[in-house]
Amino acid sequence: MFGKSWTVVFVVIVVGVSGLTASSQMSIHVACKLGDLDAVTKLVETDDLVVNEQSVAGEYAIHAAAGGRKPVLLTRYLLDHGVDIDAMTKWGDTALHVAARKLNPELVELLLSYGADVALTNGPKQTALHAAVASGANKKQESERRLRIVKALLKFGADIESKDRDGMTALSLACMHGRIGICQSLLQNKARISSVDKKGRTALHWASFGGHVEVVHALLGRKANRGEMDKQGNTALHLAAQMLRADAVALLLENEANANALNESEQTPLILLAQKGGRENEGGKLAREIASRLIRSGAKVDLRDAADKSAFDYARDRNLNQLASALLAALEGDGE
Repeated sequence: MFGKSWTVVFVVIVVGVSGLTASSQMSIHVACKLGDLDAVTKLVETDDLVVNEQSVAGEYAIHAAAGGRKPVLLTRYLLDHGVDIDAMTKWGDTALHVAARKLNPELVELLLSYGADVALTNGPKQTALHAAVASGANKKQESERRLRIVKALLKFGADIESKDRDGMTALSLACMHGRIGICQSLLQNKARISSVDKKGRTALHWASFGGHVEVVHALLGRKANRGEMDKQGNTALHLAAQMLRADAVALLLENEANANALNESEQTPLILLAQKGGRENEGGKLAREIASRLIRSGAKVDLRDAADKSAFDYARDRNLNQLASALLAALEGDGE
């Protein structure tokens, strides 16, 4: 309460004494963040150009309002008083980026109705669609708000194939974060399942990497290429094994992923599992389980990579005793 009262007094004093100064420009951003419509109105009535002044922090009033306490109220007021709807912060964010990142569907819909440009990208080359898909957690309420935003952005022409600076589309980001509802919506809107990013990874790579089984299942149902290799030659199965994603490994194998595919280092998923998959005390049992699944699906235990090392060699050298034991048994013909 004290902070809000102080803000109003401060605004009135500064404007009354010297008109528009650097301090009064800052005050409109503070007032917008606080949701103080009275203070904002006084500033705009003094000089309507203040709505398009950039603060020393690199944002405009519309960004402050979009991220503030009463975003819809303040943003609507600014839009009705000449604010540049597509003004960018020094990081390249528009108000639409901010609203999408805050998972505020009402504000997104307001900005879209006023003509916000859905195609604009920020510093990391992300559109508002990227921002919405990548933000927040996977809790039910946030997921519902995110899905509503994605549908609104697509309705207003957002480019579903736009890539950020890492070459990732909205679908890739959704799969990375395990957002099944978003994935399904994007797929229904004909997002390209085969799109690759700068690492050469597809949506299936990212879903498998994160162990997001529902997403992996949805992608496989859309005929995602199980054998697609990234720039290191890794398939989705390589990444799932490396990250100890047992359920994703099982699902990929059930869908005929190649257990003996070789990456650029001539490593199979089994060898990569032994080289990089977890530690004995945190994933030994899981690594053994995954190895057993791979072996039952035809993984060859005696293969050696470009460094002339087998899966057993890596497991032994890393003191992965449970995994090494399973691999040794398989080598001796007593595999599970």
